[in-house]
Amino acid sequence: MKKNEEQLLGFGLGCGFAFGLVTGLTSMKAYKEKKLTSQRILKKVKKHFSTNGEIQASWIFQEVQEFQQLDLSIPVFEGGITRLTGEQITTYKFLADAKTGTLVHIEEVEEEDA
Repeated sequence: MKKNEEQLLGFGLGCGFAFGLVTGLTSMKAYKEKKLTSQRILKKVKKHFSTNGEIQASWIFQEVQEFQQLDLSIPVFEGGITRLTGEQITTYKFLADAKTGTLVHIEEVEEEDA
């Protein structure tokens, strides 16, 4: 191989490596910054609740709220689920972490409050 061809090959390989590195780092940053939508979180919560009964109804607020617990302030979505377990219908309110969808608070709603 001639010296000129070796330089071109080295340049091409270097450009390919640099492009791959930049693309990978950009993709990784975008993945980490990706936030879940309220609808994706509701779908995740419904899947969790459906393991013990049939979901009858569900809802979620579209705006993020702050949930205070001790010294922590967690951005959350508030929502609710009504589930049929056997013959019993139970309604729950929940707060789910806006970044991960993890349930941070679940509360059973009394019949007269529902």
